[in-house]
Amino acid sequence: PLCAEGFVFNENTCSCECSFDKYCQAPQVLNPFSCKCKCPNVTKCPPNQIFDYETCQCICSEEYVYCPSPQVLNIDTCQCQCSDDIYCSAPRMIDPTWCECTCPKDV
Repeated sequence: PLCAEGFVFNENTCSCECSFDKYCQAPQVLNPFSCKCKCPNVTKCPPNQIFDYETCQCICSEEYVYCPSPQVLNIDTCQCQCSDDIYCSAPRMIDPTWCECTCPKDV
């Protein structure tokens, strides 16, 4: 029997199979019909994120990767924010733009 390009006939299984041993890097798996690595599940990503076919997960899209200093990127929300290690004692609050402790405006 004839097999498509990239496939060979396996006498033991009586079917066309990939003509080479291909190993996919986790979490990707081999698609036996195309002989290409693919993500086992492709999910719909939340806003600000795109699906990365290399890692098989949602990541921040390009326009959300840069944050102005001193803010950092929250990779779960793809939003710029102050780092979690900033603490202000009451009544001072974190200024979300400059990431420093400031007095409340209505004092």
